[in-house]
Amino acid sequence: MSKYTPGPWRVVIPINTEPGGYRIIARRGFVAEVHDPLYGEANARLIAAAPDLLEACRHVLAVYDPDLPDRMLKQVRAAVVKAIQGEAKQ
Repeated sequence: MSKYTPGPWRVVIPINTEPGGYRIIARRGFVAEVHDPLYGEANARLIAAAPDLLEACRHVLAVYDPDLPDRMLKQVRAAVVKAIQGEAKQ
């Protein structure tokens, strides 16, 4: 498993290459670019939120309410595994 670039990440809107081009950067530099005129900004913002979303999921798992439905905890665990290990092999 490789480590990801530590957050926070932010979106540079827009990059000057083409319509729908957005760059995601962190304190340590470049993370990714998104090029999509329809969904580029939304996708870039979702990518930039990834470290925060992962941390929030980890907090839920660390201090979860036992009354939460099992399916919710399974979804949170699956999201953390996907973020750390990638898609599960089918």
